[in-house]
Amino acid sequence: MNLLIAVRNHFAGRVAAMVIATVFSTAISVALLPLATRTLHAADYGSYALLMSMVTLVGTAMDGGASLLLPALYGPASLQERRALFATMMTVAALGAGAFALVLLGIAFYAPKAWFGLAIPLDSILATAALMPMRTVTSIAVITFSTTGRSGAIALQMVVQSIFVFIATLIALFWLSLGGPSLIIGAAFGQLAALAVCLGTLSYHGELSVKPSRQWLRRSLRNAPTSAGAGFMDGARGFAENAFMTKLEGLHGAGILAHARLYYNFLMALVSSVAHSVQVKSLADARDPASPMNRTRSAWTPVHIALGGAGIFFALFATNVVNIISNGKLVEAAPYIPMFVVVALIQISEQPASAIVFASGKAGIAVRFRIVLTFCGLIALFPMISYLGIAGIVAVSLGEAVLYRLGLRLLARTVREVPFQDAVAYFACLATVATMLWANLTSPELYERIAWMIGGCFAVALAGRRSIKEIFVETYRFFEVWDKSRSRSTT
Repeated sequence: MNLLIAVRNHFAGRVAAMVIATVFSTAISVALLPLATRTLHAADYGSYALLMSMVTLVGTAMDGGASLLLPALYGPASLQERRALFATMMTVAALGAGAFALVLLGIAFYAPKAWFGLAIPLDSILATAALMPMRTVTSIAVITFSTTGRSGAIALQMVVQSIFVFIATLIALFWLSLGGPSLIIGAAFGQLAALAVCLGTLSYHGELSVKPSRQWLRRSLRNAPTSAGAGFMDGARGFAENAFMTKLEGLHGAGILAHARLYYNFLMALVSSVAHSVQVKSLADARDPASPMNRTRSAWTPVHIALGGAGIFFALFATNVVNIISNGKLVEAAPYIPMFVVVALIQISEQPASAIVFASGKAGIAVRFRIVLTFCGLIALFPMISYLGIAGIVAVSLGEAVLYRLGLRLLARTVREVPFQDAVAYFACLATVATMLWANLTSPELYERIAWMIGGCFAVALAGRRSIKEIFVETYRFFEVWDKSRSRSTT
């Protein structure tokens, strides 16, 4: 058996493929920063963040109920049903996103200074309008890949998208001299490339169709309000954060927030690479009342360890990293980066409870609870930003994450016993906070920070030693099986 094929077919190999794709995409994004910040400033990134938050808002709100329907229905569906499902979701989502894009264009032409008295360049508005339907359809395609275990397709579209974003942004910035709009133009070309990969993959598997089904259309419209409400609230959070920061501190403040969130987004992309690969296994475990959900724990504990290490690292060296990659222009974002890592750790906890809720058909209750929490967070956001700045955003995000995870656990316990698998995540949060306090109070020398980082990472790894051992055992078993298979094929 070919080693590459064996790795691709093995569950751990599929997770590794997603992680490698995420790391590659992150590296490309990081490599773009020192080049772009030669000419761009925090305000340019603030404008980009504001526009991208609009794209995200539309993309999450206009999914036509796909986030609720597809995880439950797409996997076991027949080929014909899959074609009809995707075509229906795609049509509803594209029409909804297209309508928002037209509204955006109307505002740009008839009220160009509606953005807090700021005139956003027309090039940026046109690219944003094009992004909206492309982002929405791509997201639906990714859900289909996730629910059918095709993590390779997700990894491919991630890599292709990052490459096109890098190339298109540099061309727009240095060859066409478009300035700030280069960022959103690069994002649009990257999204177009990702959409092409997704549609090509669906076509290859015979699942691409442009003919919606009346049956699925009715179910889509029935689930769309709940899905749209949750998506709108999720997207509204990001838009409100950028809008309030722009209102209070101008585009410069929004740019600093965007850079602080950039590292959080990178880490959450890593998280998504695991989530897409493990979702099928977690849902299957959740449907078995006797299952301890060990596969879920084995997949997520290494992520908790990795994020714990990242939190400790950024608590010690964030200023140095930001200073280098942004040419000193975005260094104000450094203190907030480890705080966002703590938020990420809380947000990825309670994975067994989440799987049980979605597998048992109680996802609608969880989504409505999240809508309420997000609405309360939106109300608290403006005064918190007014008094605490970016730290206020972190506080609101942390409060929402804790309450939502608590709600998930309580809801899952109405279905079955929920195993506790988050000890490492909570220990990593404490280690990150302790490191932040120590670094701020003592202003340690470089060698002291290095020593602390080694000790802190070792402590987090020690807390998750069971999962680390399982990784080595699983790796050994994989190569043992592959070696035996290769020996049989040669005899």
